[in-house]
Amino acid sequence: MDTTSADLASIVSLLQEGIALLSRIRGEWMMLCNFFEKVKIVLNEYLLKSIANFKKFAQKEKVQYMLREALKTVCLCVQISNAADIYTMIMDRHVIPELSKVGKELALTEHEAKSKLNELEGRYYAKEHQVTELIETKIREFNERAQEQMQEYATDLVEAHKTGFAQRALNFTK
Repeated sequence: MDTTSADLASIVSLLQEGIALLSRIRGEWMMLCNFFEKVKIVLNEYLLKSIANFKKFAQKEKVQYMLREALKTVCLCVQISNAADIYTMIMDRHVIPELSKVGKELALTEHEAKSKLNELEGRYYAKEHQVTELIETKIREFNERAQEQMQEYATDLVEAHKTGFAQRALNFTK
């Protein structure tokens, strides 16, 4: 910004617009932090509880309940993995490319800064729309294959259990 020809009011106005954008970015980052706090809670509450239940049932040799807890644990891990995949895609395709452009835009004249502000707002709303579409598409894909995956995992767990019984029977007859 050329401060020799700019008056104080235009400088203040431009700074206010910049602060408003930074506030919006801060809000987005806070939502991201909240998302990861929720993931942490899910891990602590459900995954660890499911593992504890699995161990409890294993000690009592209640195989049906062990398999249920194992399947719940696998399902939760798959969901967390899916969320991490979406997060990575958003960061790689949308956030990081935008952040890499910021350095070039710090030394602009007032006119260039206002023009850039309009461009950034347009890109922001376009990116927001693209990210929303990406999330919705990925959720549909994950939901479509979730039932198939869970059936496959359940079958694998039952087979592993049967194999274990067969192995024990062979060891017993020796």
